[in-house]
Amino acid sequence: MGLGVLVLAVAVTVAGCGGTARDVTGSSGGPASITGVDTATAPRDAASGTAEKAATGPASQAADRSVVRTASLQVRTDGEVLVASRQAASIAQAAGGFVSGENTASDPAHPTKTVSELVLRVPNARLGSVLDQLGALGALLQQRQDATDVTGQVVDLNARLASQRASVERVRALLARATTIGDVVQIEGELARREADLESLEAQVKQLADQTSLATVTVTLVGPDTPAPVEPRPAGFLAGLAAGWHAFTAAGTWLLTAVGAALPFLLLAGLGALVVVAVRRRRPTQAPTPPA
Repeated sequence: MGLGVLVLAVAVTVAGCGGTARDVTGSSGGPASITGVDTATAPRDAASGTAEKAATGPASQAADRSVVRTASLQVRTDGEVLVASRQAASIAQAAGGFVSGENTASDPAHPTKTVSELVLRVPNARLGSVLDQLGALGALLQQRQDATDVTGQVVDLNARLASQRASVERVRALLARATTIGDVVQIEGELARREADLESLEAQVKQLADQTSLATVTVTLVGPDTPAPVEPRPAGFLAGLAAGWHAFTAAGTWLLTAVGAALPFLLLAGLGALVVVAVRRRRPTQAPTPPA
């Protein structure tokens, strides 16, 4: 009886130790981990995570921005403008771009007064090199670059596009389950409306992607005897406000100048008037003559 009890106690102890060992080591027999992360590799994971955050710092975020770039320049050529125009087109094509528009005005009697304007589309990464090559076609008269960050607009359009695609799929699923003609007609109308919205969003995304991937360069080539073209004045409310403020300040300056020029004469005239009034006040008044 005592031997049986002893054997039973040993068996229970061994079973308890085995169960505890399984709970600690897990099913795979690996090291213990409460949070599911190997404590031996945790420092390395933390270090690698820090390295990844450092790699995706401001430089990486700046590279992920969506920017619309435009540039314009005016170049006075030393020779024929048409030859320089063909060279500009070759520069754009060599950079992986193309010519999207061209406008040339020439006079056979005065070939040195020819003006040619080209609109080039080139990759953003090659914009600086293209501008340098275009400026080397002659004497650079004017150059301007603009950049517009449209990252927020791109993110918003992509989110709306994904939502609209999901909406179209839901309506198509409803159409597949429609059983009556009325339901089919109603669902088809709603599907057509949502598909039209989807196509509009896709067109916007495509257009914005084209603007952010290719920069627009407007180059104006003029002959040796052609005066430099003047940029058109900007239009719109802000431009009108600026012009009105400029006219107001100019009128105010002219008015102050006129007042400043007339002020000495006004002071002299006022002083004379004060002298006359003082003299009249000091003059004795004659008593009225009594009637006869």
